[in-house]
Amino acid sequence: MAFNLNKSNTVLAKALIKYIQRRKQRGLLALFGKIEYDPNYDHKQGRKKR
Repeated sequence: MAFNLNKSNTVLAKALIKYIQRRKQRGLLALFGKIEYDPNYDHKQGRKKR
């Protein structure tokens, strides 16, 4: 991401971006083990159609 900020705000902006990214990651980790996948799903079959 590109920001047009002065040097004092750049550090704060980078820290805020990192904080937001980690919160999103924690949300994804909360889903770990809770999603059930179809055992009959063939992920390679979609590639064959191209």
